Amino acid sequence: MTAGEETRPGHRFVIEEGIPSAPNGLDSYIGQYVDFLRREATVNGGIPVPVAEILGHFDVEYQTGAIEGDRQGFKFSGDVLPYQVVFIEEGDRETRRRFSLSHELIELLFEALTDGRLSPQMREACNGPHKERLCNQGAARLLMPEERYRDEVHSRPVSFDTASKLASLFDVSFLAALLRMVELTSRPFLLIAWRKKLKPTQKRRQSSSQLSFPGIGQGGPAKKLRVEWRRWTEKPSDQYVPTSLSVPDRSMIRRAFEDGQRRSGTERLKLEDAFDGTFDIEAMPVQLGDNQYVLSLLDTSHLAKD
Repeated sequence: MTAGEETRPGHRFVIEEGIPSAPNGLDSYIGQYVDFLRREATVNGGIPVPVAEILGHFDVEYQTGAIEGDRQGFKFSGDVLPYQVVFIEEGDRETRRRFSLSHELIELLFEALTDGRLSPQMREACNGPHKERLCNQGAARLLMPEERYRDEVHSRPVSFDTASKLASLFDVSFLAALLRMVELTSRPFLLIAWRKKLKPTQKRRQSSSQLSFPGIGQGGPAKKLRVEWRRWTEKPSDQYVPTSLSVPDRSMIRRAFEDGQRRSGTERLKLEDAFDGTFDIEAMPVQLGDNQYVLSLLDTSHLAKD
């Protein structure tokens, strides 16, 4: 089958461009695929990006319905049908639905890749958590085109308010807009999500204790506000933000969690000997899934100069 006869976007792209020789080529390969989707569907310039039009151009149908578990969506395609069907949770917000559809468009590329002959290293990279991360990154690229997004970010201050405006402009979630902003800003920033939890070592000790003494109350150490994940614009080679350490008691980040109010200012953030500096910080409490978090946005410009 030639590329002109193939309607499935992933398979058509693979026929035209071939398969990357190594996993480290997947990132740029997905970027080329995203450009291919926009170009073929002739939706290069407009925002919000019309995901439904891209799906329609490639004869990809999507349906809404109740989906079990926490999956955002899933696809059905193959030789049985001459088209693809993407299923999306009917109760999702429009921004989540758009991201799910974009994610599944990237999934169609990985489906095409795994239909071909891959090295063991490539097959591993095209499956599991690594593939999911790449699909999410590809969805962000599709919905928030780099050149246009950079222009919008550079004309505004890097802040939570800017992320909210960008989310509205590109019709994406606040968190998606925030992550893309931190990625593409010309100044170095660090975004940290904090959640109340135990250290991994405390979890293991607590679990062992509960198994040894059934029926006794849980007790044990109290959960503290610790790093859940972090994203750098550009990570300095000498800086490390460990997930096991807790935020200082007097930090505005902790106060934002306790009183549920946004805070901003300049303060020192010290996580033992691993991370230490004085930063302009914004801290905002948010609900992500079933858990309460605090997002902190740190201007790390001075770290790059040191």
